[in-house]
Amino acid sequence: MNSRARPASPTSASEGEEETIPPERILENRTPDISKMTYTVSSVIMVGNQCVWEDSDLVNLGDFNFAQWYADHTVESNSWAAASKSKVKLKHCNATMSYKNLPKAQHVTVSVMTEEGWQKVQSFVKKWMKALRVNISLKLAAYYTETKREAPPEEPVNDSSKKKVETSQILR
Repeated sequence: MNSRARPASPTSASEGEEETIPPERILENRTPDISKMTYTVSSVIMVGNQCVWEDSDLVNLGDFNFAQWYADHTVESNSWAAASKSKVKLKHCNATMSYKNLPKAQHVTVSVMTEEGWQKVQSFVKKWMKALRVNISLKLAAYYTETKREAPPEEPVNDSSKKKVETSQILR
């Protein structure tokens, strides 16, 4: 038997020694800190084919207030309706999610007519953040139909054609 012990390989552990883990395995097992990661939220309100409001923001996971967004788009759509002398009715709301290099055919769309729909969206974003996806983008859209356009008020009819106009002629 050889009295000289062979040195341990960097990935195997001898008695009393800790195993050396290759850097790539350290990254695999490490859960990323997603608390400081942001994603883009773009919002749009459509009435028919017309965009009546849009905005974008960078937000952290859990910081976007879906209930406030829902209330805001209702106010914005009603303001537009009042200004255009019409009425609108909410048809549907959805969120389309993607990240850098994700083919368009694989973008994820979720109905967000309820808080439960929004929770689904948050779970997708969280999952993608943990998988270290970059440039996560969320497009929220509220689609309305114009239900009634008010007729302009009638103007008083000018009956000048019925008035007798007296003219005087000067005879010479």
